[in-house]
Amino acid sequence: MRLVKLSKFGSYAQTLSESAGLFTYVGVALVVMSASTRIYNLVEYLLICHAYGHEAWASGLRVVNKWGELSDGGNLTGLSTVTLLVTPFILMIPVFLGSFWLFSYMGLRFRGRRLDDPKPKTPKKKWKTIGKSDHAA
Repeated sequence: MRLVKLSKFGSYAQTLSESAGLFTYVGVALVVMSASTRIYNLVEYLLICHAYGHEAWASGLRVVNKWGELSDGGNLTGLSTVTLLVTPFILMIPVFLGSFWLFSYMGLRFRGRRLDDPKPKTPKKKWKTIGKSDHAA
């Protein structure tokens, strides 16, 4: 029973990746660009609140650049700086994969197909030529 589910997942993933087009790529780019800023702000908020307390965030303490400089002139130290740089990238992975799946699925549905539908057959050519033509001058 478990093998059937995994094989269906593989065929679904293949169908979705084949159906990805311009609509999918533009949609994913827009979602990732807007979500990356929000995720960075969330990580910054959690980091400041954990290290300095919520009162520091409420009074306007923010991270000014990617090297961990703070708006009050201080610096984040070691692990806090690494956390601020790495965590947003890790949190963007499910956002990227989810938006890719969603926009691929929407593109598939806009074309009137479903995940379970068989692959559309390509029409075969009636005449096949083998080699070069005899009429070459």
